[in-house]
Amino acid sequence: MKLTMAGFKKIIVLSGIPSSGKTTIGKLLNKKGYFYVPEIAEQLIKKGVTTGVDANPMLDKTIMEVELQRDKYLFSLNKNLLVIETWHPGNIAYACLRNPPIAKQYKQIFQKILKYHKVFGIYLNIPLDIFWKRTVKYKRDGRQEIVMFFKRLQNEILACHKEFGIPLVKINSNQSKKTVFHEVLDSIKNL
Repeated sequence: MKLTMAGFKKIIVLSGIPSSGKTTIGKLLNKKGYFYVPEIAEQLIKKGVTTGVDANPMLDKTIMEVELQRDKYLFSLNKNLLVIETWHPGNIAYACLRNPPIAKQYKQIFQKILKYHKVFGIYLNIPLDIFWKRTVKYKRDGRQEIVMFFKRLQNEILACHKEFGIPLVKINSNQSKKTVFHEVLDSIKNL
């Protein structure tokens, strides 16, 4: 898939496992005037697609294709700074766990994107016991399997940032929303 890279962008990837506060912080950033883009999986969930542990492995191919299509639009905007939730590093991390061949293909495509844009990461870190308390979506399933999946996902997200040389700031999201938001703002201002 050919991407149009209309102008250099600074992209901040807001990542973390579910219930870490990505969407909440993203919406607060949007209110402050930052151009925030929610994660692509949310669009698919609204259409009834199952994500997370239960996802069909082909979901990762769909997410990659939809994300790349959305990139064409985002890269054409007259915006120099984009805050994108999960984006390619987070989606690649999921693919590494569910569909390694798609993850390999996705990594090759993402490497090309990095040639045209400067990417930074903000990782909202949440302890797994707090994740379990906050999450509603996975309560019906076995706790041990779910927690292990998201522990592996945490590691994959961090590994993906490292593999691609994406500078990453880790923020403890087990704090007040106000504190987390101010730490995110400070991180953005210091990039």
